[in-house]
Amino acid sequence: MAVAWAPGGQAGTSTRIENYLGFPSGISGTELTRKATLQAQRFDAVLSSFHRAIELVDGPEGMVRVDLDDGQHLVARTLLVATGAQRRTLDAEGIDRFTGAGVYHVATDISARRCEGEDVIVVGGGNSAGKAAVHLSRQARSVRMWCGATAWRRRCPAICSTASSVRRTSRSSQTQRSRPCTETGSSRLSACGIATTAACSGFRRRPSSMLAADEAGFVLCGSAAREHGWSYVSREPYLLETVRPGVFVAGDVRS
Repeated sequence: MAVAWAPGGQAGTSTRIENYLGFPSGISGTELTRKATLQAQRFDAVLSSFHRAIELVDGPEGMVRVDLDDGQHLVARTLLVATGAQRRTLDAEGIDRFTGAGVYHVATDISARRCEGEDVIVVGGGNSAGKAAVHLSRQARSVRMWCGATAWRRRCPAICSTASSVRRTSRSSQTQRSRPCTETGSSRLSACGIATTAACSGFRRRPSSMLAADEAGFVLCGSAAREHGWSYVSREPYLLETVRPGVFVAGDVRS
């Protein structure tokens, strides 16, 4: 099991996961991934951190080889690619300068405490943005959600539902139809304005030359793999199998 920066990926940054079997009252992403790591180690799984896979190639005797960025490689008959996806950051002036100094990409418990008594803006209109707004509103003085006009039309029911949930908390919050913000200030974020570009949302995968992908970069599998390069004539690809027999995908990396 190879992980890029920490076990659990994006799940590890979630403030509350409420749809995972066995945790009826929810569990934080940090705690869930910690428990999952301990369980994997109990069954003798070897966790290899900070070894980035850079290429998939054909290995000996029909196996697949995974080349790592430190010159090592792994060989296996079956490979499961579950790299997830990486959220795009907001395309706004000053975003790099103020990241970690007023601009954050996750809403953790620490973030909520940091925002106590402050006015907070959540950029986005999807499920994650809604959860972040509800979570932060318990500590912040006010929370505003900003999203692009296109996202607003597409996600209006979800946004309205989120706004209602936020307003039911102890601190007033509101939802605005808007575009993403730019930042001004010296060493910390001090003001936000309206930008002229649309919000940067969606996901992108880590590419591999061996695996076929759709236009958005997500890996094809199952019936889609059969139509885009599957060459194993003795059987059809399995549901999560890619165009390369023995290589499977699961999670957000899958088309």
